[in-house]
Amino acid sequence: MLRCLWGGTILFGTVLLAIAPPVALSKDVAGARESTYPSWEQVQSEVKAHFGKIKDYRSGDLISQQEVRPIFSELENMGWKVSDETEILSLVLPQDHFLIQQMRTKWGKPRMRRIATKKLIFDRLDRISQADGGQQLIHDMAKLPDAEKAVDRMPDLLPKKADGRTRKIKSYDKPTGQIYTEQDLLNRLQISYSAAGAIP
Repeated sequence: MLRCLWGGTILFGTVLLAIAPPVALSKDVAGARESTYPSWEQVQSEVKAHFGKIKDYRSGDLISQQEVRPIFSELENMGWKVSDETEILSLVLPQDHFLIQQMRTKWGKPRMRRIATKKLIFDRLDRISQADGGQQLIHDMAKLPDAEKAVDRMPDLLPKKADGRTRKIKSYDKPTGQIYTEQDLLNRLQISYSAAGAIP
């Protein structure tokens, strides 16, 4: 008990009961608001570190499902289970995709790196590879010492139509929506990260 100056008394237990619950509640609320997600900067660092361990990899290279799949386990270990992992993986080219195979040959890889900065280059190569004669064109171009000069004319270099006209590639100047590079993957992961409520 505590005797007040004016002669009254205050019970310590009553005071503690009156004060303690709000303090405890405040801590509970604060704890509930603490995110279990890694920061976006940590996610970026983890992804970059992952690709950095791949032999002869450079930022901007084509990436495959085989290389991307382990990233999701790594992110889960950090506290973020990517809910749309399957969807994201489906947007990455499989290991046996024509472009992956071509761009990893001894002649294709250096040429890929010289053209990698061109806008939508992998989207366009992907569309070309699905056109009649497209895969043969890419295969032949990959062996040219000045292949980067020819990529801007790829539709013109495809076999002509029966009437002699140049083939038109539908949506040639638009993104395919696929994930081709490390940066493409990070852009897509950021969408999932924000949707999960862990706003970067």
